[in-house]
Amino acid sequence: MNIDKTHDACGKGCPMLMIELNKTINAMASGETLEFLCNDQMSYQDIPLWCKRTGNNMLERSKTDGVYRYLIRKGEGRGAEKLKRDFTKY
Repeated sequence: MNIDKTHDACGKGCPMLMIELNKTINAMASGETLEFLCNDQMSYQDIPLWCKRTGNNMLERSKTDGVYRYLIRKGEGRGAEKLKRDFTKY
């Protein structure tokens, strides 16, 4: 599997974790794959829900040595753009 970008957000918690994820995916082209790393245990629930809400595709999620790894393919829709307004105030 081709990974187009990796973003390490270890040490970040909500809301900064989700703000970074949103900004990173918005900067990518549709169809590109992001490897997103973090160590926030709430991400295991939050990131799949975010993907569903924004129209991005969760390809894989795993946890190794306390680090959560997500492979997310940017969707074709404008779902993440919809959330852009929510996160620009931070």
